Amino acid sequence: VGSSNWAGAKAAVEHLIGLGHRRIGWIGGPEASMAAQDRFYGYSAALRSAGIEMDPALVRADRFDVASGARFARELLSLDAPPTAIMAADDEIAVGVLMTAHELDVVVPDQLSVIGFDDTPQAAWTSPPLTSVHQHLEGMGRIAVETVRSMAGGALPASRHLELATSLTIRATTGPAPR
Repeated sequence: VGSSNWAGAKAAVEHLIGLGHRRIGWIGGPEASMAAQDRFYGYSAALRSAGIEMDPALVRADRFDVASGARFARELLSLDAPPTAIMAADDEIAVGVLMTAHELDVVVPDQLSVIGFDDTPQAAWTSPPLTSVHQHLEGMGRIAVETVRSMAGGALPASRHLELATSLTIRATTGPAPR
């Protein structure tokens, strides 16, 4: 039981494109993570659909943690042509991006838009509150428990793999691309 990582990331990047962003950075999680891969593919698909060529200089990936977000945000924001938006593969990475933007006096969302993924409770507590892709974790847990109970009773699961829809929770870290 999981969430539609690809569709969630694609919707998030489409939101940024709709705000006028064309230089959209990506900070992802571990390459071994299927969720990280699916989210990256969603990011890539949104760019392709909009006719925007992905710039490899704007792509980074390592761990799902604040330190990776901070380190890679510093790299991306120090480029000669920095991104106007960064899509983070999870909320922890996004928190690192927000911390670094604050340290570098980059104003979010006026100069940089940031989106996370997971929509953890902490996303609403960042400053400014983080726009994030919402995963329905409670629903995922409920379905997993129901499936295990059914299997314990001898029933076969209806599906070997189930993905729940994601949705974009828009808060204050996204805005129009700077001119």
